Amino acid sequence: GKGITLSYPITIDNTKPTAKVVNAEMPTFDVSGNTLTNGSLTVAVEDNRYVSAIQIISKDRTQKLATFEVDQTEEGVETEITIDPPHTVFFLRVLDYAGNKSEYRVNMSGIDDTEICDSIELSDTELEIIKGSSAELTANVGPLTIVDDSVTWSSSDESVATVTKDGIVTAVNKGEAIITATTVAKDKDGKNLTAECKVTVFTINTDLNAIVFDENSEVFFSTINTETMEFTRLSEKQSSPFWSAAVVGDKLYVSDETSDQGAANLYIVNPNTFESELIEGIEGEKLWCTDLAYSPSVDRLTGTYAFTVPIYTRAGEPEGYYNLSKYTGGAYFVGITYVLTGYSARYDQYYDVFFLIDQNGRLYEFDMYDDFSYSFRALVDTEISTEGKWYYDSLYYDNETGYIFYSMYDGGSESKLYAISMGKDAKTGATVFTTYKLGDFASKVWPVAGLYRWNNSAVNSGEGISSDKPYDVEKGAIERTPLKETFNAANSRVPSLAEKEANVETKVTEETEETEETEVIEAPVETPAEAPETSSEGEGEETVSGNE
Repeated sequence: GKGITLSYPITIDNTKPTAKVVNAEMPTFDVSGNTLTNGSLTVAVEDNRYVSAIQIISKDRTQKLATFEVDQTEEGVETEITIDPPHTVFFLRVLDYAGNKSEYRVNMSGIDDTEICDSIELSDTELEIIKGSSAELTANVGPLTIVDDSVTWSSSDESVATVTKDGIVTAVNKGEAIITATTVAKDKDGKNLTAECKVTVFTINTDLNAIVFDENSEVFFSTINTETMEFTRLSEKQSSPFWSAAVVGDKLYVSDETSDQGAANLYIVNPNTFESELIEGIEGEKLWCTDLAYSPSVDRLTGTYAFTVPIYTRAGEPEGYYNLSKYTGGAYFVGITYVLTGYSARYDQYYDVFFLIDQNGRLYEFDMYDDFSYSFRALVDTEISTEGKWYYDSLYYDNETGYIFYSMYDGGSESKLYAISMGKDAKTGATVFTTYKLGDFASKVWPVAGLYRWNNSAVNSGEGISSDKPYDVEKGAIERTPLKETFNAANSRVPSLAEKEANVETKVTEETEETEETEVIEAPVETPAEAPETSSEGEGEETVSGNE
């Protein structure tokens, strides 16, 4: 009659933990200043409840150097922890389980603290950042034993770039600005020291072609501007919901979205009048494609579907697919783009270089040879996530600007556009990929798919760019595997006419013979319901046909 109750104890803890030095053994140095012994530091930590951990923070507070768990078993007791100091001057941070923390500055250099600064140095003296993005600057104030190493930040032109009190620089508009850090401490002459960083804000301003679904879910061929994020309709409303495109000679091949999600029809579209002609293909066979590219070396259309790369003739005939699931850890591909054509003197073969991107934003290189063998490797994690979606995305390498453009739809009310650049690190020579978010397309304009550039003469010719080296990225260990080894037509949603074995041999590149095996990606993601191994009658996700 009184009912049933369930109670939970709640503790409100606003008390910071504390620390005190129990024992300190100073490091020792030789006459040249080299460290002979690192020394040790024993501290007693205490909290009204439980201390969680001790962290060692670098002198400039930019790095967490070490974490020590505190195995406290009794509430409110003092616990001693001995640590090996990573530096002679650092910060010691003590935390409890309620998130309260205390910080202490530790000087084990043997040199007295000083309030007089003698130098300031920034992490970068020049920055190039794209409009809308941010970068962090840090300031190192000397000497090592300066008590107050804080700085104030300012910008010479906040219409170009702003800076926060923590040194976070944000690019506002195209132009140049000087970011200045000024020491709070003064030098021996009573002056504040300064250091400067020249910031150049740039934009990527080019026009690409795309298939755009507007706010009424009507489909148009359009141009999009990568700086303004505005689109201009080039065609009348299309009768079919096209979602991927590839330029082949003087024609545009496009696939559409059908009620059987993933299965698509293939069309030839006149890129000037945008009249479309359905390619019938083979009766009973379907095209499985979510993004589309063209391989000039073998004169085939390549696509993405789940974790496979399907291959089709220009007559719409399926010829098999590459199953790359062992490299993606279960992540699905959402975009593919042709890059260029190279030549292998060793095998006396041409090969086409493609880039692929998956749901988690991992970028790959995929090389297909004219005997249908292939090589594959991961390049970089862009950290762009589709939140599990694997339709309505498009990847396009633009050789006129040198950027990889990626239009991405993650199920929200907007489509996003990214640019990925490739380059070399000036100091190490290592290949560097940098990802820029260019912006969001207008609300309710989604997706923006089927990226291509019609006035790209190299692609329009169907010949690509002949080169012994595909692009300026060092080759890793890549296994070359015949297409026949990837066929699994028995239980697949990707139909194949190539059940007969291709008469090719497995080839291994020179790099494979000398280096490690191809990287296997151990980053599984939750597999969407429409996996390639399931029946072809997929239930499908919500579409862009006007549903909220």
